[in-house]
Amino acid sequence: MDLGEFLFVLVYATTAIIYILFIILIIYVVAKAKLYDKAGDKGWAALIPFYSYFRFSKLAVGNYIPAIVYTSLWAVCLMMNITVRFMEDYPNAADILEIISDIGDVVLIGITGFVSYYFGKAYGKSKLWNILMIFFNGIMIIIMGFNKNTQYVGPKGVPQAADNIRPYTEY
Repeated sequence: MDLGEFLFVLVYATTAIIYILFIILIIYVVAKAKLYDKAGDKGWAALIPFYSYFRFSKLAVGNYIPAIVYTSLWAVCLMMNITVRFMEDYPNAADILEIISDIGDVVLIGITGFVSYYFGKAYGKSKLWNILMIFFNGIMIIIMGFNKNTQYVGPKGVPQAADNIRPYTEY
């Protein structure tokens, strides 16, 4: 195989992988929208990245203040990591930026794991399922979204009293 054939195969393989990942992303967003609908929330919120994470956090913990804090920390850590990647060309700041990036990664993983665990609990899933939500969030969301038996229980798995439930139009 010469270089031209190799590059041809490489380009088409990469294109195929990108298409497959895009299809998986669409399936994930549809599943997340279905989960939001099952909770009586706005399904279209799954399409907007930061707002989607806010709704995800809100359904998991049930209160606006923690949801805003988790979403804000998640966004700051994500933006911090992106900024650090652009700043790596400056050798004087490389060591401190690497430490900042590592701390941001740990905080980002911790917040996402915490919220994912409680999101599973909000849908009445078992402890094993919730632990799997921490590590395999995308797969578990897809399974939950397309499972007809999955029902929203309430924030942190605590059922809500009927008089405390407001329609999503009031949010």
